[in-house]
Amino acid sequence: MKRVYTFKAKYLRAFLWMIAFWFMNHSSLFAQKKAFIHQNIRAKEAFVVDGLAQDWQLDTLNFNKQSKLAYAIGNTDSTLFFLLKSTDLSDLGRLLRGGIRIGINAKGEKKVKQELIFPVLQGRIMRPAQPGGRSREQTQKAINEELTKLNMLQIGGFDQLLDGKIARKNEFGIQAAARLDEAGFLVCEYALPMKLLQIDAAKNGNFAVQIRINGLNLNTNIQNNTVNVPAGLNPIGRSFPQRLPGMEGFEPSEFWIISRLAPTTR
Repeated sequence: MKRVYTFKAKYLRAFLWMIAFWFMNHSSLFAQKKAFIHQNIRAKEAFVVDGLAQDWQLDTLNFNKQSKLAYAIGNTDSTLFFLLKSTDLSDLGRLLRGGIRIGINAKGEKKVKQELIFPVLQGRIMRPAQPGGRSREQTQKAINEELTKLNMLQIGGFDQLLDGKIARKNEFGIQAAARLDEAGFLVCEYALPMKLLQIDAAKNGNFAVQIRINGLNLNTNIQNNTVNVPAGLNPIGRSFPQRLPGMEGFEPSEFWIISRLAPTTR
């Protein structure tokens, strides 16, 4: 009787060790299943990139709380389309001051390979209406006029193209547009050819997207006494950065999306 009990106990321990070993080796698979994968919207034909977002269903957008942005991603067989929409009117200055960057990694790794930055109004940013000054409608109209005048895109990391600025109307198929909607929220649309991103639609794989609001980072230490000091920093020696009135809330923020291509028509 003792031998039978010992024999069963040995097999039970071996079985439990096998289960534990299996879970240790497959825990990463369970983690991957729980990870959120954004499913692209299937576009039968190319979306019109004009900042009006007429090709998108705005009631189905995803939302990132940290960056206060709603977003959607779509694709045809050859092009990725991105929609970003602000959800906080008070965040407009941060969105426009340093620009918005779309970063892509075709392998799904959280490391930016190619990037597109648009829009950047820099010093031309319109300030909110003041008593006796522009109305909100006038301010929105003025900002939209400024946005339509932006004729350059900032790109980087494309093997076939030089890093730097390219014309907004270009022969590469890279598109971007931005405008304020009637409520005053910023709407941005982008188009990027998958060939330039080294994404093969036939493989229907995952890719990674980083959305970054560059903002205005006032928390950078001054390296030496001879550098040109951005507004908001104390130019004397290595003093602690000083904030200027009205510059609060301009800190950068970013988030990553793992997205899956919508099936191709092939």
